Amino acid sequence: MSAKKSRVAKIETESNGAAAKSKTKAAQARSKANSTQSELMRLALKACLIARDATFNVQDLLTNSSRMAFLAIRDCEKELDQIERLIDEQLPGAITRVNETKARQLLACLKCITDLERIGDLVMSVAHRLQARSGQLSDNDVRHLVQMSAVLHDMLDGSHLPRPVSKTSRR
Repeated sequence: MSAKKSRVAKIETESNGAAAKSKTKAAQARSKANSTQSELMRLALKACLIARDATFNVQDLLTNSSRMAFLAIRDCEKELDQIERLIDEQLPGAITRVNETKARQLLACLKCITDLERIGDLVMSVAHRLQARSGQLSDNDVRHLVQMSAVLHDMLDGSHLPRPVSKTSRR
């Protein structure tokens, strides 16, 4: 009888150990998913700041024909490309390990980085065209382009800060 009880106790102990390991693995997976989600959101916010910097530098390029501004725009565009690739690579795996609310946040990150990378491409295109021009732009054209880039800069400056979402504003 005692051998039977010993075997039952051993099986229960092994079963409890397996359950504990399973719970530990699940907790580690949740922790990794939350960490990945946080990293992707951080990268999207960083991309917003980089795109904002690119718009500031295009203003400098327009007004001063600064070579440093051109190089800074190029660096911003390259960094936006890298961030987009990173998010594209990590998001599919991350989105499968989170709940619906977090999945929506991750999809928002993907949409944002796509738009921000496109902004970087367009700013780089403007910079290349300015560098390729043989003549000067008219003062009126420069003023309008500076105003447009200032508006975009202000929009990016105001949008990069995370804001709490109230339940009444969501639909």
